[in-house]
Amino acid sequence: MAEARSEAVDETVPLFQPDTLLPAQFFSAIRERGTVEGEKRLMAAVLADAIETYMKQADALDSRGQQLFLEADQWLFGSPTSWLFSYRNICDVLGLDPEYVRIGLRSWRTRRTRPFTLRKAAG
Repeated sequence: MAEARSEAVDETVPLFQPDTLLPAQFFSAIRERGTVEGEKRLMAAVLADAIETYMKQADALDSRGQQLFLEADQWLFGSPTSWLFSYRNICDVLGLDPEYVRIGLRSWRTRRTRPFTLRKAAG
């Protein structure tokens, strides 16, 4: 059974901004929701590292970069919840919506891989 959260959450402070989210913005949003100590700080670092690796290695040409991307992709999009440091468990502890983050990453990747369309010049 899920327990009700007793801490008050300020809904007026957005956790994620549209499009690009810098690491400083991510951590400041978490800090605004309360004190981040011990395991929560480690979980936030694990999540930030996975997202950073996913984004940095998305276009990797070398085998090491491709392997790092695949590992981050598998953890972010297919990790089971049985492990304490699984993606979904970390999002739950940090008060993040895991699907919202996934949608943002998919959208970011789609925008990066979309082919450019050339328009004819007017005139």
